[in-house]
Amino acid sequence: MGKNKQAQRVKNNGMPSNSGRRAKFLDTPIDFSTVRSGRYVAALPLCDINEVEMNRLDSNVRIILKKMNKKNPITKYKALHEFATLCRDSEISIVEGMLPFWPRLYSALAIDIKRTVREAAQLAHAALVKRIGKSVAKYLKLLAGAWFISQYDVYPPAASIATNSFNDTFLQKRIDAIVYCRHEILSCICDNLIVHSALTLSQKHDVFLRKKTKTVHCDSYHVRKICRDNILLPYSLTAKDMEAKRQSVLISSLHGYSVYLNTVPIQEVEKMIELHNKIISSNNFWNLINTDC
Repeated sequence: MGKNKQAQRVKNNGMPSNSGRRAKFLDTPIDFSTVRSGRYVAALPLCDINEVEMNRLDSNVRIILKKMNKKNPITKYKALHEFATLCRDSEISIVEGMLPFWPRLYSALAIDIKRTVREAAQLAHAALVKRIGKSVAKYLKLLAGAWFISQYDVYPPAASIATNSFNDTFLQKRIDAIVYCRHEILSCICDNLIVHSALTLSQKHDVFLRKKTKTVHCDSYHVRKICRDNILLPYSLTAKDMEAKRQSVLISSLHGYSVYLNTVPIQEVEKMIELHNKIISSNNFWNLINTDC
Protein backbone atom coordinates (compact mmCIF):
# COMPACT_ATOMS: atom_id res chain seq x y z
CA MET A 1 0.00 0.00 0.00
CA GLY A 2 2.86 2.36 0.80
CA LYS A 3 4.37 1.70 -2.64
CA ASN A 4 1.48 3.40 -4.41
CA LYS A 5 1.59 6.53 -2.30
CA GLN A 6 5.14 7.65 -3.05
CA ALA A 7 7.25 7.56 -6.16
CA GLN A 8 10.35 5.46 -5.75
CA ARG A 9 12.94 8.18 -6.08
CA VAL A 10 16.31 8.25 -4.40
CA LYS A 11 18.76 11.08 -4.08
CA ASN A 12 21.48 11.29 -6.77
CA ASN A 13 19.49 8.90 -8.97
CA GLY A 14 20.54 5.92 -6.88
CA MET A 15 18.71 2.61 -7.04
CA PRO A 16 15.51 2.55 -4.93
CA SER A 17 15.78 0.56 -1.75
CA ASN A 18 13.09 -1.92 -2.78
CA SER A 19 14.82 -2.98 -6.00
CA GLY A 20 15.52 -6.67 -6.42
CA ARG A 21 19.29 -6.40 -6.46
CA ARG A 22 19.46 -4.11 -3.43
CA ALA A 23 16.92 -6.16 -1.47
CA LYS A 24 18.85 -9.34 -2.14
CA PHE A 25 21.98 -7.75 -0.71
CA LEU A 26 20.26 -6.30 2.35
CA ASP A 27 18.76 -9.65 3.27
CA THR A 28 22.12 -11.42 3.07
CA PRO A 29 24.46 -11.67 6.09
CA ILE A 30 28.06 -10.48 5.75
CA ASP A 31 29.82 -12.81 3.37
CA PHE A 32 33.47 -11.94 3.09
CA SER A 33 34.03 -14.68 0.52
CA THR A 34 32.65 -12.28 -2.09
CA VAL A 35 35.87 -10.31 -1.85
CA ARG A 36 38.05 -13.29 -2.57
CA SER A 37 35.92 -14.22 -5.58
CA GLY A 38 36.31 -10.72 -6.98
CA ARG A 39 32.63 -9.81 -6.81
CA TYR A 40 31.70 -6.30 -5.79
CA VAL A 41 28.99 -5.64 -3.23
CA ALA A 42 27.75 -2.09 -3.47
CA ALA A 43 27.58 0.14 -0.40
CA LEU A 44 24.42 2.08 0.31
CA PRO A 45 24.54 5.79 -0.53
CA LEU A 46 25.46 8.21 2.21
CA CYS A 47 22.26 9.76 3.54
CA ASP A 48 21.85 13.49 3.98
CA ILE A 49 20.22 14.66 7.15
CA ASN A 50 17.16 16.70 6.18
CA GLU A 51 13.77 17.43 7.61
CA VAL A 52 11.85 15.14 5.26
CA GLU A 53 13.85 12.08 6.25
CA MET A 54 14.00 13.11 9.90
CA ASN A 55 10.22 13.38 10.13
CA ARG A 56 9.90 9.67 9.40
CA LEU A 57 11.69 8.85 12.63
CA ASP A 58 10.42 8.52 16.17
CA SER A 59 10.29 11.97 17.79
CA ASN A 60 12.79 11.06 20.51
CA VAL A 61 15.21 9.78 17.89
CA ARG A 62 14.91 12.99 15.88
CA ILE A 63 15.76 15.08 18.92
CA ILE A 64 18.82 12.98 19.74
CA LEU A 65 20.16 13.01 16.18
CA LYS A 66 19.70 16.76 15.88
CA LYS A 67 21.52 17.32 19.17
CA MET A 68 24.47 15.29 17.84
CA ASN A 69 24.73 17.80 15.01
CA LYS A 70 24.97 20.80 17.33
CA LYS A 71 28.14 22.83 17.80
CA ASN A 72 28.25 22.55 21.60
CA PRO A 73 30.46 19.60 22.67
CA ILE A 74 28.49 19.05 25.88
CA THR A 75 25.28 18.79 23.87
CA LYS A 76 26.89 16.29 21.52
CA TYR A 77 28.33 14.31 24.42
CA LYS A 78 24.97 14.01 26.18
CA ALA A 79 23.20 13.16 22.92
CA LEU A 80 25.65 10.33 22.24
CA HIS A 81 25.00 8.80 25.64
CA GLU A 82 21.25 9.11 25.04
CA PHE A 83 21.77 7.43 21.67
CA ALA A 84 23.64 4.53 23.29
CA THR A 85 20.85 4.06 25.83
CA LEU A 86 18.26 4.19 23.09
CA CYS A 87 20.15 1.52 21.13
CA ARG A 88 20.14 -0.79 24.15
CA ASP A 89 16.56 -0.22 25.32
CA SER A 90 14.40 0.57 22.29
CA GLU A 91 12.63 -1.78 19.92
CA ILE A 92 14.87 -3.10 17.17
CA SER A 93 12.73 -1.41 14.50
CA ILE A 94 13.47 1.99 16.04
CA VAL A 95 17.19 1.26 16.19
CA GLU A 96 17.28 0.07 12.58
CA GLY A 97 15.41 3.20 11.54
CA MET A 98 18.36 5.29 12.72
CA LEU A 99 20.90 3.41 10.62
CA PRO A 100 20.73 5.56 7.47
CA PHE A 101 21.69 8.64 9.50
CA TRP A 102 24.47 7.11 11.57
CA PRO A 103 27.40 6.77 9.10
CA ARG A 104 27.57 10.49 8.40
CA LEU A 105 27.24 11.47 12.05
CA TYR A 106 29.71 8.82 13.19
CA SER A 107 32.32 9.87 10.63
CA ALA A 108 32.18 13.43 11.94
CA LEU A 109 31.95 12.67 15.66
CA ALA A 110 34.77 10.11 15.51
CA ILE A 111 37.25 12.89 14.70
CA ASP A 112 35.73 15.59 16.90
CA ILE A 113 38.28 17.92 18.50
CA LYS A 114 36.95 17.01 21.96
CA ARG A 115 38.29 13.65 23.06
CA THR A 116 35.30 13.04 25.34
CA VAL A 117 33.01 13.39 22.33
CA ARG A 118 35.14 10.90 20.39
CA GLU A 119 34.96 8.45 23.29
CA ALA A 120 31.19 8.88 23.54
CA ALA A 121 30.89 8.37 19.78
CA GLN A 122 32.67 5.03 20.07
CA LEU A 123 30.47 3.98 22.98
CA ALA A 124 27.38 4.87 20.96
CA HIS A 125 28.69 3.04 17.91
CA ALA A 126 29.53 -0.04 19.99
CA ALA A 127 26.00 -0.07 21.44
CA LEU A 128 24.51 0.24 17.97
CA VAL A 129 26.47 -2.54 16.27
CA LYS A 130 25.97 -4.85 19.23
CA ARG A 131 22.21 -4.37 19.03
CA ILE A 132 21.76 -4.68 15.27
CA GLY A 133 24.18 -7.58 14.78
CA LYS A 134 24.44 -8.73 11.16
CA SER A 135 22.35 -5.79 9.99
CA VAL A 136 25.55 -3.74 10.15
CA ALA A 137 26.41 -5.36 6.79
CA LYS A 138 24.04 -2.96 5.08
CA TYR A 139 26.11 0.05 6.11
CA LEU A 140 29.51 -1.49 6.77
CA LYS A 141 31.29 0.14 3.85
CA LEU A 142 30.02 3.56 4.92
CA LEU A 143 31.29 3.01 8.46
CA ALA A 144 34.53 1.17 7.75
CA GLY A 145 36.91 4.08 7.21
CA ALA A 146 36.07 5.93 10.41
CA TRP A 147 35.71 2.71 12.40
CA PHE A 148 39.12 1.40 11.34
CA ILE A 149 41.01 4.65 11.89
CA SER A 150 39.30 5.25 15.24
CA GLN A 151 41.08 2.18 16.58
CA TYR A 152 44.26 4.27 16.50
CA ASP A 153 42.83 7.41 18.04
CA VAL A 154 45.37 9.42 20.02
CA TYR A 155 42.98 9.24 22.99
CA PRO A 156 43.39 5.67 24.35
CA PRO A 157 39.84 5.23 25.76
CA ALA A 158 38.30 6.07 22.38
CA ALA A 159 40.76 3.82 20.55
CA SER A 160 40.14 0.94 22.96
CA ILE A 161 36.36 1.09 22.59
CA ALA A 162 36.60 1.23 18.78
CA THR A 163 39.00 -1.73 18.76
CA ASN A 164 36.86 -3.83 21.08
CA SER A 165 33.66 -3.15 19.14
CA PHE A 166 35.38 -4.04 15.85
CA ASN A 167 36.85 -7.25 17.25
CA ASP A 168 33.63 -8.25 19.00
CA THR A 169 31.66 -7.71 15.80
CA PHE A 170 33.90 -9.70 13.48
CA LEU A 171 35.70 -12.08 15.87
CA GLN A 172 37.97 -14.39 13.83
CA LYS A 173 36.95 -12.60 10.62
CA ARG A 174 38.57 -9.30 11.58
CA ILE A 175 41.09 -9.38 8.73
CA ASP A 176 38.39 -10.51 6.32
CA ALA A 177 36.33 -7.46 7.31
CA ILE A 178 39.29 -5.16 6.66
CA VAL A 179 39.90 -6.76 3.27
CA TYR A 180 36.20 -6.56 2.43
CA CYS A 181 36.26 -2.79 3.05
CA ARG A 182 39.81 -2.17 1.86
CA HIS A 183 38.85 0.43 -0.72
CA GLU A 184 36.80 2.48 1.75
CA ILE A 185 39.47 2.24 4.45
CA LEU A 186 42.32 3.22 2.15
CA SER A 187 40.30 6.01 0.55
CA CYS A 188 39.65 7.47 4.00
CA ILE A 189 43.33 7.19 4.92
CA CYS A 190 44.38 8.69 1.59
CA ASP A 191 42.07 11.68 1.98
CA ASN A 192 43.26 12.31 5.53
CA LEU A 193 46.95 12.10 4.63
CA ILE A 194 47.21 13.92 1.31
CA VAL A 195 43.93 15.73 0.60
CA HIS A 196 42.49 17.29 3.73
CA SER A 197 44.03 20.26 5.46
CA ALA A 198 43.20 21.73 8.84
CA LEU A 199 40.55 23.90 7.22
CA THR A 200 38.96 21.32 4.95
CA LEU A 201 38.67 18.79 7.76
CA SER A 202 36.75 21.35 9.79
CA GLN A 203 34.84 22.60 6.78
CA LYS A 204 33.81 19.04 5.97
CA HIS A 205 32.58 18.09 9.42
CA ASP A 206 31.64 21.39 11.08
CA VAL A 207 28.77 22.70 9.01
CA PHE A 208 28.07 25.87 10.98
CA LEU A 209 29.99 28.50 9.01
CA ARG A 210 29.89 32.27 9.29
CA LYS A 211 30.02 32.93 5.58
CA LYS A 212 30.16 31.07 2.30
CA THR A 213 33.33 31.65 0.32
CA LYS A 214 35.44 30.18 -2.42
CA THR A 215 37.65 27.21 -1.70
CA VAL A 216 41.14 28.28 -0.63
CA HIS A 217 44.43 26.51 -0.24
CA CYS A 218 45.14 25.84 3.37
CA ASP A 219 48.20 25.34 5.50
CA SER A 220 48.73 26.51 9.07
CA TYR A 221 49.41 30.08 7.94
CA HIS A 222 46.29 30.22 5.79
CA VAL A 223 44.18 28.91 8.65
CA ARG A 224 45.36 31.76 10.87
CA LYS A 225 44.80 34.36 8.15
CA ILE A 226 41.35 33.09 7.22
CA CYS A 227 40.20 33.06 10.82
CA ARG A 228 41.63 36.52 11.49
CA ASP A 229 39.84 37.94 8.44
CA ASN A 230 36.61 36.24 9.53
CA ILE A 231 36.11 34.77 6.06
CA LEU A 232 35.43 31.15 6.88
CA LEU A 233 35.45 30.10 10.49
CA PRO A 234 33.44 27.24 11.99
CA TYR A 235 31.57 28.52 15.02
CA SER A 236 32.89 25.72 17.20
CA LEU A 237 36.59 25.74 16.24
CA THR A 238 39.44 28.21 16.48
CA ALA A 239 42.50 28.07 14.23
CA LYS A 240 44.36 26.28 17.03
CA ASP A 241 41.55 23.76 17.36
CA MET A 242 41.53 23.09 13.62
CA GLU A 243 45.26 22.44 13.54
CA ALA A 244 45.04 20.19 16.61
CA LYS A 245 42.23 18.25 14.95
CA ARG A 246 44.33 17.82 11.83
CA GLN A 247 47.30 16.55 13.85
CA SER A 248 45.09 14.03 15.63
CA VAL A 249 43.62 12.76 12.35
CA LEU A 250 47.07 12.53 10.75
CA ILE A 251 48.45 10.46 13.62
CA SER A 252 45.55 8.02 13.69
CA SER A 253 45.59 7.71 9.89
CA LEU A 254 49.34 7.08 9.72
CA HIS A 255 49.10 4.51 12.49
CA GLY A 256 46.12 2.89 10.81
CA TYR A 257 47.94 2.76 7.47
CA SER A 258 50.93 1.09 9.10
CA VAL A 259 48.71 -1.52 10.75
CA TYR A 260 46.86 -2.11 7.49
CA LEU A 261 50.09 -2.79 5.58
CA ASN A 262 51.33 -5.14 8.29
CA THR A 263 48.03 -6.98 8.73
CA VAL A 264 46.47 -7.46 5.31
CA PRO A 265 47.91 -10.28 3.16
CA ILE A 266 50.32 -9.00 0.52
CA GLN A 267 48.14 -10.19 -2.37
CA GLU A 268 45.27 -8.07 -1.04
CA VAL A 269 47.56 -5.08 -0.55
CA GLU A 270 48.61 -5.35 -4.19
CA LYS A 271 45.00 -5.24 -5.36
CA MET A 272 44.85 -1.64 -4.13
CA ILE A 273 48.18 -0.65 -5.67
CA GLU A 274 46.74 2.46 -7.34
CA LEU A 275 45.65 3.93 -4.02
CA HIS A 276 48.98 3.06 -2.41
CA ASN A 277 50.84 4.72 -5.27
CA LYS A 278 48.61 7.77 -4.96
CA ILE A 279 49.60 8.11 -1.32
CA ILE A 280 53.34 7.52 -1.59
CA SER A 281 53.75 9.60 -4.75
CA SER A 282 52.19 12.66 -3.14
CA ASN A 283 54.44 15.45 -1.90
CA ASN A 284 51.90 16.06 0.86
CA PHE A 285 52.61 12.59 2.22
CA TRP A 286 56.37 13.10 2.39
CA ASN A 287 55.97 16.61 3.77
CA LEU A 288 54.44 15.00 6.86
CA ILE A 289 58.02 14.28 7.93
CA ASN A 290 58.33 17.97 8.76
CA THR A 291 55.12 18.17 10.77
CA ASP A 292 54.85 17.99 14.54
CA CYS A 293 52.88 14.73 14.45
